[in-house]
Amino acid sequence: MAGVFAGKSIPIHCTVCSVEIDSNGNRVEDRGLSDAYAIVPVETPFVDLVPTALAKLGFSGAECVYATGALVIKNWKPLALQEVCISQSATVGEMLAELTTMITLSIRVYRRSSACWIESIREKLASFALGLVWSQGDGAAGGCPVDQQQPSGQPSGATFRVGPGR
Repeated sequence: MAGVFAGKSIPIHCTVCSVEIDSNGNRVEDRGLSDAYAIVPVETPFVDLVPTALAKLGFSGAECVYATGALVIKNWKPLALQEVCISQSATVGEMLAELTTMITLSIRVYRRSSACWIESIREKLASFALGLVWSQGDGAAGGCPVDQQQPSGQPSGATFRVGPGR
């Protein structure tokens, strides 16, 4: 079948929805982002369908990292792409060439809420700063404003190592 469609592309109807997740892992908001056709080469590996479709629709690579896809055939229950094909070598052409008029690729892009990102960055910066202080020996003796208590989770007498060889 791949020989018949070699060098060709097929249109795949895609709906893209953004799902925002809060710091507790709860779904906060679902928002529709796109309802369009992605023209996908038939030689594309089926396991790469979601990132390829998102790229064809103009989404960035960063948005593809946390994206999942499901096939919706008419009014049936959506099928996760992992359930549809277990072969790593199957192509989009082999799997979907005859079905393009009946299917929709439903893509969910998962994002963390902006408040969650800010808190995550704040925690990482604090951890990094404490790591610098404690990797230089006794932080309090060196005139460091951090008090003499060990950071939570830091065993007494231990030091942080920052950088390569960690």
